[in-house]
Amino acid sequence: MGYVLLPGFFVPPLMFSVEELEAVVLGARWVEQLPDKELAAAATNALAKLGVAIPSELSKRIDDTGLWPVASAPDSSTEPLLKLVRRAMREERGLSIQYKDRAGTISQRVVLPVQLAYFEARQVFAAWCCTRSAFRHFQLDRVLHAELTERRFHKHRVELARQWFEEFEADFARGNSDRETT
Repeated sequence: MGYVLLPGFFVPPLMFSVEELEAVVLGARWVEQLPDKELAAAATNALAKLGVAIPSELSKRIDDTGLWPVASAPDSSTEPLLKLVRRAMREERGLSIQYKDRAGTISQRVVLPVQLAYFEARQVFAAWCCTRSAFRHFQLDRVLHAELTERRFHKHRVELARQWFEEFEADFARGNSDRETT
């Protein structure tokens, strides 16, 4: 599906400053290194599309920015879970997880993921924990099992994410930013 322009009309090429292009390329190159192969492929495809959508003098700079992110070797064992968490967020559906906390205690939870953070060494998602009736943070490498549920978010994910952020900021200001399950 696409569109057809009438004769005499045209779509101007995307215009970026050199710094904007460098920022986009650096970000995409970082995503290409993530253990989330689906997002990595999307970043590669986006750069290819960008290369044909911008003026040729800028397009040549995509491979010649001199900027490359350096990341430690990502843990690819979390890749299937990354995809599942992103899907739950997109579809605003719950996840049933078996989680091993910092102390080694294993619990079963139903969570509504609202944010997914890609740190260099690990990934963490923030979620409304239906068991605790509060927001919690979950490290992906501590999730022992996860399944998508039919449970729907009680508010839109964006609203829950905003609420989580407000609570997180308030906790951080008080010096308490650790919401990991215990």
